[in-house]
Amino acid sequence: MHIIITLFISILILLIIFSLSHKTKLFLDEPSENIRKIHNRTVIKIGGASMLSFYTTVFFVSDPLIFEIIIFSLLFMMIGFIADLNEKFSGKIRFILMTLIILIFLFRNNFVLDNLDHNVLNTIFNSYQIIPYIFTIIGLLFCINGFNFIDGNNGLMSGVTIIILINFYIYAENTNSEILYLIEILFLSIFVLFLVNITTGKILSGDCGAYFLGFLIGSLSIYIANNELIYATLIACLISYPVNDLFISFWRRLLINKKNPLKPDDKHLHSVLFRLLKYNINENKFLNRFLIINPNSLTSILILLYLSFISVLIYYYGDVIGYLNTFFIISFAQLFIYLFLLHIEKKLSP
Repeated sequence: MHIIITLFISILILLIIFSLSHKTKLFLDEPSENIRKIHNRTVIKIGGASMLSFYTTVFFVSDPLIFEIIIFSLLFMMIGFIADLNEKFSGKIRFILMTLIILIFLFRNNFVLDNLDHNVLNTIFNSYQIIPYIFTIIGLLFCINGFNFIDGNNGLMSGVTIIILINFYIYAENTNSEILYLIEILFLSIFVLFLVNITTGKILSGDCGAYFLGFLIGSLSIYIANNELIYATLIACLISYPVNDLFISFWRRLLINKKNPLKPDDKHLHSVLFRLLKYNINENKFLNRFLIINPNSLTSILILLYLSFISVLIYYYGDVIGYLNTFFIISFAQLFIYLFLLHIEKKLSP
């Protein structure tokens, strides 16, 4: 029954958003010269609001910590919603607000990652009481902003989240029915938006969806690790793509581009891949005429296929290699792919 209810609410909210956007033009994002925006037509920018269907879970959750995670995730959706509607809502103010909310959440619930599943790392991690708090704060901020970085390509952020949730469900199966229920509802609340987004490109998750999912996935990851449902190092492998994208972008801007690392640009892996696909499709008459998938959606599909392949490798070989080693292998692979794509783009540039 909860499946039908969640899907119905998600579809209803999307229909309302489309209707209001058509009548009021309030939630529309026009094509612009903004360096981060790759869409060339008007899109709706608050698709993440359809994930409000997830909040039906509050009626079925008994664990007070999970309840707190659900409620605090709503605050992040609200911050993102305001940012989507008001471009003057600066990134600095958002960052300060998110940090304050995370601090309140952590100290209110004594919520920190308490085990890294590695003896050496745990020795360092627990050498000072403040280190787990700092690590948890930075980790959640990385998740939130990492998810925001990969929103823009059709279906990429929602698709990445779906892959993460499927992995969570597989590894945590038969361990905690409440977490499994939460994963099911979150999956369903995202799935409708994902289908609409990747097939039509008419609606984006927006900051409201990115901040919501970033905090929720980050918090659930810590909860799952602390309750020993999934190893912390394995979770790091599963959520590595958006976090690594943020990490790589930060240091690239700071060390290579000599720019403000917090200032947005169009040099993310998915951005470079999109431009390369667009260039090759435009240059190839056959692809340009017969390819039914636009470069935006095709970019997301290729990345999601890559992440699905990585998930299969982790499932079969991660335990053998060691999940921490696997995390570093995945991270270096992502860095190598990114540098390779940058090199190709540079060679094609006039």
